[in-house]
Amino acid sequence: MCSTSVTLKPGERRRTPFPITRRTLCYWDEPMSRWTTLKGKADVYVGSSAADMEHAGIITVK
Repeated sequence: MCSTSVTLKPGERRRTPFPITRRTLCYWDEPMSRWTTLKGKADVYVGSSAADMEHAGIITVK
C-alpha cells in the first residue's frame, strides 16, 4: 500500500508527487492463486482517511 503524509497549514496547498508502481496496483487473484496487476480504468480516492475522501478521479492502467 502506498502511503504519503503531508502536513499543511490551514489554507495551504502543495503538490505532492508519489510513485504508483505496477506493484501498487496488484491484487490477489483467488481463483488463480497469484498476484495480478490491475488493468483498465481504476477509481482513485484521496482523503485524510477512508471515511473522508475529499477527492476522486480515474486512472487508466495499460
